[in-house]
Amino acid sequence: MPVGDWMINWEAVGAIAESLGAIGVVATLVFLAVQVRQSRQSVDANTASLDQSREFAEAQAYENRTRLILSYILATRESDYVAEVTRLENMSDADVRHNLMLRWWCNYLDNLHFQYVRGYLDKDYYANQYENAVARFGPQWRAASITEPRAVFKADVDRILSKID
Repeated sequence: MPVGDWMINWEAVGAIAESLGAIGVVATLVFLAVQVRQSRQSVDANTASLDQSREFAEAQAYENRTRLILSYILATRESDYVAEVTRLENMSDADVRHNLMLRWWCNYLDNLHFQYVRGYLDKDYYANQYENAVARFGPQWRAASITEPRAVFKADVDRILSKID
């Protein structure tokens, strides 16, 4: 069919349309690939944030448990519990009170170890304060048959005590 001096070649128009369609499909696939990558990065960032929040919440819960144990021990020291344990265990009041405080120190230092492992405790504090306290109280815990709350904490106590033995 003539259109002016030009003849429309429908096969050429079809070929051009197919080429444009193929380019459109490739462009759509590239766009989708970019969107999927950005979505994946967003999900990874959200997951990392949730993991950090969960770890921080664990550390806070651990801290709260340590404070609860201290309040329990302080309340127990002033109650009839000490007299009852003194009678049952054939220990002096002072020894019972001392053992209660040793139990608290054990839990407190376990809490510090937990926070250090999670990255919430400064390395210098860990090395200077924590390790010195473990070296001081560890032998007393063992003499009083007080066991460390967590296996990983016990391993760290063993490591520290092996340096001083």
